[in-house]
Amino acid sequence: PLDLNDEDMYTRPDLIRLHYGDLLGAYYEKSLASGDGTLVVVRYDPNTGLWESTWTSLDGANADDRPVSLVALPSGRVVMFWVDASGSQVNATSSDDNGATWTNYANSILNDSAQPISGMAVSYSAGVVLMLTQPGGSRRAENGTVDKPRPRLHL
Repeated sequence: PLDLNDEDMYTRPDLIRLHYGDLLGAYYEKSLASGDGTLVVVRYDPNTGLWESTWTSLDGANADDRPVSLVALPSGRVVMFWVDASGSQVNATSSDDNGATWTNYANSILNDSAQPISGMAVSYSAGVVLMLTQPGGSRRAENGTVDKPRPRLHL
């Protein structure tokens, strides 16, 4: 099992199966003591039954509840998308060696980033990477009704 402890908070995990059978996961880990957040990538080897941390990135404070999503492309490349510290923009990094090393792929990939993003899912289909984002928060109209933002599809 992963070495998880009570002093940290873990949020919004994503998990994919790599082409050769290992599992790759990503999640945010936040120290409750310091408030610093880290984006963590882990790999599970079904042959050994062991998890290993493959990559961590100190992402600074306020990384406690941001979405992260992984997608495996037919070429074997893995792309990881995550919401940045502003909470309203998405960045991406890619790996061509099953998560062992990562390279910057794209920054600020959404055209409109006015609302915070509270959820995200990414998938690959027919040569296109599709991203669905859920705007965060809700607004109360003057008549007392609650306006909840709808998910948005990005191609």
